[in-house]
Amino acid sequence: PTYLLAQVFPAAMRIKDEYYRTMALIGMAPYLPEYLLDDALYFARNVGSGADCVEALKGLAPYLTASEQQWVLAEALSVAGKTIEKRASTEVLCDLVPSLPASLLPSALDLTRKLGNEYSRARILCAMANHLPESQLAEALSAANCIEDPHERVEVLKRLAPLMPEPLVEKALAAVRTIKNEIDRAKA
Repeated sequence: PTYLLAQVFPAAMRIKDEYYRTMALIGMAPYLPEYLLDDALYFARNVGSGADCVEALKGLAPYLTASEQQWVLAEALSVAGKTIEKRASTEVLCDLVPSLPASLLPSALDLTRKLGNEYSRARILCAMANHLPESQLAEALSAANCIEDPHERVEVLKRLAPLMPEPLVEKALAAVRTIKNEIDRAKA
């Protein structure tokens, strides 16, 4: 019942551990009445660590209006971008990608291209592959070509290749030909 949530919600937001507070917020999200959603967003934004903030915002997004979802997911992407060089944050962004509307995927791809860590870049590009519109596959292929580690580049190319439209297939094959290690080249 709603009246119980009004009592339980403040208690849950006093949980000291950020992870458990985030999990409580996400767990209550489907049941929160509209008048508590603003408070929930406040707590999601101030949960503490970047990863927990992203998880909390992503967890609340489905229960908001369409315009609020767009704004909250853009905020989650921004927070993820500020902490992305950490491996745990890479996984958070990989988990966030399926929740992003198509309008935010170019920003996510741009953020990914700027990463210095090739492992992170490759993992996120792999997570994005099935969600990118055809118009962005060329940019994703370009980002994959900038990955110097052949194993990581192969993983991204394997995810992108089946999605490539005909004009990009030759570019993808050219990218495969640049891989020096025969085993990695064969895997691609």
